[in-house]
Amino acid sequence: VIMERANPIGINQSYTDPQGGYSFSNLTKGADYQIKASYNQNHINGVSTQDIVIIQKHILGIQLFDNVYKYIAADANNSNTITAADIAEIRKLILGITNQFSKNESWRFVPKQTVFNDPNNPWPYTEQIKHQELLTPKQNDDFYAIKIGDLSGNATPTGFKGSDSRSNESYAIAIADQSFTKGQNVRIPVYATEQMLVSGMQMEFQANSIGTFTGIEEAAFKIAEDNYLIENNRIRISLACLQDQLINSGDVVFTILMRANQNGNLDQAFTLNTNRIEAEIYDSNVQSKRVKLEFETNSNKQTGLKLYQNVPNPFDESTTLRFELQNADEVQLNVYNLAAELVFTMNK
Repeated sequence: VIMERANPIGINQSYTDPQGGYSFSNLTKGADYQIKASYNQNHINGVSTQDIVIIQKHILGIQLFDNVYKYIAADANNSNTITAADIAEIRKLILGITNQFSKNESWRFVPKQTVFNDPNNPWPYTEQIKHQELLTPKQNDDFYAIKIGDLSGNATPTGFKGSDSRSNESYAIAIADQSFTKGQNVRIPVYATEQMLVSGMQMEFQANSIGTFTGIEEAAFKIAEDNYLIENNRIRISLACLQDQLINSGDVVFTILMRANQNGNLDQAFTLNTNRIEAEIYDSNVQSKRVKLEFETNSNKQTGLKLYQNVPNPFDESTTLRFELQNADEVQLNVYNLAAELVFTMNK
């Protein structure tokens, strides 16, 4: 927190305590003062694709912001407007193309007593508290702290991960495990495991020395070049659907491309990494679910038959079974209950 004195000119600086309190002493009686706050570190704090989805729905008129401070938070490029350029600025931060906003600070601070003439158009707004000819002590010179890019309220003042507004619910994506040989170009379809109306998602895959990521192909999710970044053998994805998209169990949502550096299996080659961004998928209400990665490993190498884990598992009314054969052939599917009794059979 910075206090500036106009007559005579001078500047004092104070750091807030853990509760956000601050104080200044030894002030010149009768001088003019103005107070402002600043914090410009850890721009990624609290920022996710969930925020992009919220901004996009506002721009499209689907769900408008419900308070004035969201307008300030959404104005990532500091243009005094909310446009697709703000989305692009936030997405570059999420993907790691940039590590800070190019034209804005990490946090903005608005005096608590500020009254906005138009809550849907807060610009310009004051960021200072002024006192003319200060004669007596002042209390409750408070500010609202607004994290730029964070519409969902997930930011923490310290910047460290902690309890936030994210859901404890999870959603599994599945990859059919397969073996590969050195030098092989491997296509890795990523499957949905349950039906969901999706408004967006973000995640990062990290490969080890066994393989090198070379690209990504769209499938159910239309992932464009500006929706992902491949860097340091990581694929980071940030996608906000223009319209909520229905994904069914068993759908290929996208395909990862990898070059094998040595012999191995997919479940040894890469994992989900949540060090920079959370792995999340968002429903039609823009509520988040944690994404889990499952490798389906059940196979029969003697016959060349690969039978993958049913998804979802457990299930209620329906589930999906996938299998692979080395050659076209007839198959018989037998389903048994826990008592080893045959309850269903099918020939195809």
